Amino acid sequence: TVEGRTLADLRLSRAQACDPGLIRFDPLLNLRLVHNLQQGKRHSLLEVVQIDPDHRITEAVRGRAGLTYPEPSEDAPWHLLQPLNMISATYSVGDTELPLARFVMPY
Repeated sequence: TVEGRTLADLRLSRAQACDPGLIRFDPLLNLRLVHNLQQGKRHSLLEVVQIDPDHRITEAVRGRAGLTYPEPSEDAPWHLLQPLNMISATYSVGDTELPLARFVMPY
């Protein structure tokens, strides 16, 4: 949530414990909104960022995934990225270290 407004509703149903060694977070592609430096102005740039984290998972469950955007808005445009084919979801506990991005590209 941001300022009391729900941005995304994530669900994990039919969860079952699994071996933490089965959970992999390969190089991650993320979207990053780069805010405009002037207050009150919209985001100035949307970037795709690849990060290769170093992680150690200690606890994991996996199950069926669900994602909805209940309150779409212009200042939180994530509703434009509708999931098309989610196969599964995981919830894990562990330690991670985020290095510098491998690459950054305007979207």
